[in-house]
Amino acid sequence: MARRLACLWMLLAADLVSAQDVLAWKWAPGDVVRMQYHQVSQIALAGQASRGETSWRLRFEPIGARGPNALLKMTVESVEAAEERLKAVAGAFKEASLTLELSATGVVQAIEGYDAFLDSASNKDADRRATLRTLYAPEVWQRAFSELFGFLPPRAVKVGEMWELKTVDPAPLLGVLHTTTRFKYLGDGDISASQAIVFVPGVKPDPLLGAKLELKTDSEKARYRFDRAAGRLVEAEKSFVLRGTWTPTVGKAEPVELRLESTVRMKVVGK
Repeated sequence: MARRLACLWMLLAADLVSAQDVLAWKWAPGDVVRMQYHQVSQIALAGQASRGETSWRLRFEPIGARGPNALLKMTVESVEAAEERLKAVAGAFKEASLTLELSATGVVQAIEGYDAFLDSASNKDADRRATLRTLYAPEVWQRAFSELFGFLPPRAVKVGEMWELKTVDPAPLLGVLHTTTRFKYLGDGDISASQAIVFVPGVKPDPLLGAKLELKTDSEKARYRFDRAAGRLVEAEKSFVLRGTWTPTVGKAEPVELRLESTVRMKVVGK
């Protein structure tokens, strides 16, 4: 009887293991993966709206390994922007490269070569370099790469299983955004996600930008499609809306309504 129970337990355990999926990035020598990162954002302040749209085409090539992690060369192939001013600034990064150290589950362990990256984009012009560093600081690239790669579970998962990721992103001159993302595995490489975003104002806000900024999540959603066999993202879309108030430091200090919207679409666009 005991032997039969032991056999039954082994069969059940094997069935549970087989019901789990391993989702991991896979890289092989000679791979060339091109990904499109398209972002549309809109800010409405006191009824006045401004809109921004950028699209980056990035090329990733494995150049080695560091322990269990892959080393990838990232090259900016093209940049499109709705605003001419932003297009001129962002377009400076065309053909500039960085090196990423990436775990199998998409955790960006390190970004290397940032100074050379800025030198290439700015053509070593000091003023232009300073502008690019302000708008595209290392944290900006870290966040973008985390969106592209860092959504996979840290372990094998079964349908319906959930996992969580917490990030802290600086909002220059304002404070920091604390984001908690909860992922859910839907099966066959499909993942859904929801976010809770909390804004924490800086201790000394910039007097020209606003003494008090309050934001909270109004709506959000995300969906990822991952090819388990190829170890590649197929496509993803994530969006959120933040609402809050902005209280000026000069003049009439009454709260002004603020609304932030952002939609990011990511996909592999070929080799």
